[in-house]
Amino acid sequence: MIYADSGKLGEAQQILHDRLAPLDGEDGSYSNWCKTGTALRGHDQTGLKHLGQVMERAYPGGELSASQVGYTYVVAGDFANTMRWIESPATSMTTTMFC
Repeated sequence: MIYADSGKLGEAQQILHDRLAPLDGEDGSYSNWCKTGTALRGHDQTGLKHLGQVMERAYPGGELSASQVGYTYVVAGDFANTMRWIESPATSMTTTMFC
């Protein structure tokens, strides 16, 4: 995330693919969170929307928080899916949503 935050998107993606994904899995929570940061800094709204869907499918496995899924939809500008996610039964017991 530090590389993405400092504008070094190529380096961030290289670290993700070479180091993080082999340890965490391509769709692991840390990998997806890194992808979210990189897509956000790269202004990739389509990628962010796709990541929201990927993270939503991974949520039941317990690796992601409801806030991570919702945040990804918010930064993607996908407010319909943000509201759908916040109001879904999957998040009804989550008290830390967007705190």
